[in-house]
Amino acid sequence: MTLIPELIPPGERLMGADLAEQALEGLARAPRYAVPEMTSCTVPVADVQAEDGHLASQLIYGENFEILFRRGGRAFGRSRRDGAVGWVVETALKSGNATPAYRVRSHGGRYPFNALVSGAETDLGDAELTAIADFDTDLVAVARGFLGMPVAAGARAETVDGVGLVQQVLFACGRAAPRRPVDLAAVGRATDAVQSGDIIVWVSSEDPAKGHAAIASGKGNAIHACANSGKVVEAEIAEVIRQATEAGLGTPIYRRSAF
Repeated sequence: MTLIPELIPPGERLMGADLAEQALEGLARAPRYAVPEMTSCTVPVADVQAEDGHLASQLIYGENFEILFRRGGRAFGRSRRDGAVGWVVETALKSGNATPAYRVRSHGGRYPFNALVSGAETDLGDAELTAIADFDTDLVAVARGFLGMPVAAGARAETVDGVGLVQQVLFACGRAAPRRPVDLAAVGRATDAVQSGDIIVWVSSEDPAKGHAAIASGKGNAIHACANSGKVVEAEIAEVIRQATEAGLGTPIYRRSAF
């Protein structure tokens, strides 16, 4: 028998030990329910930590974060942009919705790639901005902008992991980009004949929140956050598959995110 709570993707649940978000009432059992408080990230990058303290994800400047409760100077909640759930230091957040007008499309500045800014910030430096709804269309060209970037588990700003890299590329192109590999593997449509710009996802059979991802870049190659080299590289897809297999991941899933 399938329990109702199992129908709710864990990465989208907002539940604590004795409190759950109001939207889960009647779907998941909890002593109390509450409407989350909407906040926005006010620092370039803020870590989202899991209950066990490891880096689950990151918030980027201008992204919204829904707070379920606060405790000890930290806020427990969920990123509205990608569904990542965890703890963020309260000083990185301010109440209310962000109202960005621009997106950062350059790397290496104070504000990371894909940060959402109003344009009134006084410390933008020479960041390249584009209108909030002005998206790129070439996933491979965007992905190549990450080549050489350092790799770290849980990161998705100016240091990335496998899913974080693909997620940032998809966001820049106006596409849906959930944080969990199992959800990323449902983006777009399935394909067997891999072509440039397709998404390749590996989902751990032990934990659907773990895995890897890459962007096919043509000629049998893919761009991915390579743990072996510690940086984003372009390599043969066969080699990426070999590394994923060695890491205990399953069969690659190929998805096409068409425009």
